[in-house]
Amino acid sequence: MIDLAFGESAAGALKAAQHQGLITNQPHTVLALSLYAEIGEIAPLAASLELRQTALASLFADFPGVAEAIWQGNLATITHLETASVTAEPVRVWVRAGNPMEVCGLYFLCHWLKDSPCLFSVVWVPEWIERQDRLVEVHGVGEIAPTELPALLKYETPLEPTQRSLYAELWEKLGRENAPLRVVLNGSVTSVPADFYDFALRAHLPAAEEVSVAQVIGRVLNQIAGANDRWLYLRLQSMIRSGALSEVAAPSADSPYSGRICRAE
Repeated sequence: MIDLAFGESAAGALKAAQHQGLITNQPHTVLALSLYAEIGEIAPLAASLELRQTALASLFADFPGVAEAIWQGNLATITHLETASVTAEPVRVWVRAGNPMEVCGLYFLCHWLKDSPCLFSVVWVPEWIERQDRLVEVHGVGEIAPTELPALLKYETPLEPTQRSLYAELWEKLGRENAPLRVVLNGSVTSVPADFYDFALRAHLPAAEEVSVAQVIGRVLNQIAGANDRWLYLRLQSMIRSGALSEVAAPSADSPYSGRICRAE
């Protein structure tokens, strides 16, 4: 069996749970497919993987070597999944339904392997989980601790061929729209313009007050499930270039989010 997550943090938690024998006693592999499929162009669909490499390079331009490391990990995962497609190895996918990166990853997977004989199942991670006798909101699988994963296996459901076909068709629809950004609105993945999150960024930029980039991004992430910190950073940079924001203090070389900004006069 393959346990598949759409991000390094989620895969790391799954690997830790596997090492501790928490999620299965059967031999299985944990893989990460970090496509960030909610961001950037995805058409033509035949070139989706190449376009993902381009998107990663743009997202992580301020972190030398990161995009290449993620991409090499993706290539290893793709090779493993291609082999599984031939051998019909079962694939269990972990997805938080409100997280656009994870849902788009699932849609991509269903389109890419739509003719595969693999048996797919999905662990639909709920919006709220119990933690230390209280309910905690979860924005993505990567926020879940290894010890919390076993309790979520009850949410595993088979991914029937009709569902796989539907998700593949939804990915094709998103490809035809080919928007710069995809979000989950009212339970559905929706194509939106690049400035979709700008209203939230502005809301956390008080008038006549400077604030760190990290603070603004952190506040928006707490407010909006599934927002991507790298995308928010790029939007802030775009707002600086357009003159809507001013950079009060440049970031340090090793910490792009350490800069300070304010609304332009």
